[in-house]
Amino acid sequence: MALDVPSGYRLELKRESELDRFFKWTGLTVERQFGHFGFDPLVYVAANDDHRNHQLASNSKLLQTVQHLFATPGIGCRLRRITFANGRIWMAFWAHDWSGEPPIETRLRDSAALLLPEFQLLADALGQQAPTSAPKGRDRFLIPSIAILCISSGLAINGVVSWGLTVLDGSAFVVDTMRFRTLSFVAGSVILAALVTATLILLGRSARVHLVLMDVLCGRVWRFQHQRS
Repeated sequence: MALDVPSGYRLELKRESELDRFFKWTGLTVERQFGHFGFDPLVYVAANDDHRNHQLASNSKLLQTVQHLFATPGIGCRLRRITFANGRIWMAFWAHDWSGEPPIETRLRDSAALLLPEFQLLADALGQQAPTSAPKGRDRFLIPSIAILCISSGLAINGVVSWGLTVLDGSAFVVDTMRFRTLSFVAGSVILAALVTATLILLGRSARVHLVLMDVLCGRVWRFQHQRS
């Protein structure tokens, strides 16, 4: 479910996980805390937008609305995250049982309808007090995050295509490819180490560092597994 809102904002509110808490405990990840007993341990603010953080911090009713959205049990589903970007705000749900009854489409629709009134209030509130600068000017970690994820995604896509070609047409290679696979694994390991280092240096002590790091590691590890197969 998505609603139209003024453009120029980037914000993600997600259900706080044990992984989020672990990285916050290590000090590598730094998330803005709002001093709200119900909101802080339940909702993770995956952004470093000072304007949006200030808007949340100065409005306890807004914090309560977000808390209630995440705390309300859906109909066989629960709210996983709320994303605010490119002139749209939308909710993403997680289903407990995809094969259960009623059908997943019905449960998602009913859960969204249940939360719609408060979701509309959230969209209206976040759409007010428009900032005067662009998102990249308010969040210095935004562009490095995009750059690292683009590089990682490009490498992962390349790995998928290469593996697919090998599976579909094993006769395409007329030489023994084992040596090339070994070299590609070594090169891939070096690239992975460089991406991880860049993530830690450029995004360290931001709210996004561990989220970007997990994307980089998961994508690269998947590719390595197929390079070695």
